[in-house]
Amino acid sequence: MINMAIIKEIHFSRTKSFGDYENVRIGAVAEVVYPKTEDNVLVDLKEWVDAKISEEVSKPVVEMKTEELKQLEGYVAERREALKALEAEIKAKRGELDRCIEVGMRSLFVTLGPYKEVRLSCGHSFRCEFSQHEKGQTAWCAKCGNYVEVAKIVDTVTGKEYDKL
Repeated sequence: MINMAIIKEIHFSRTKSFGDYENVRIGAVAEVVYPKTEDNVLVDLKEWVDAKISEEVSKPVVEMKTEELKQLEGYVAERREALKALEAEIKAKRGELDRCIEVGMRSLFVTLGPYKEVRLSCGHSFRCEFSQHEKGQTAWCAKCGNYVEVAKIVDTVTGKEYDKL
């Protein structure tokens, strides 16, 4: 005959790991009282412990996620402000750069390209740097296909008029 002891109490516990060396352990003790059997009490303890573990697991995760979300929202707001400031700075620098390029191109054109304009009586004009033209002289207009009179010779940079180039 097997000697059976009478079970008066049942202990049940469970441990849940969250990672990063964070754990939660929940346990309970119940007395076995008639008409419940040891098996019934153990099932009840398991259900109760599992429910409590679920609560404990979800609570820190929700709190942690909420805090992380707040931190991320703050970070995103900071980055948006920094981005707006950077965009404004780029826009200002772009304006400066465009002005520098425009001035540079004008000076490059003056330095490297023809900047004297010969205006003809037909209304057409052409640019040249070195040529033998005089106000009132007859010149060939390639656009009209006719000989016309030189009406003006103008420096396109200064706006000064010349009688002879």
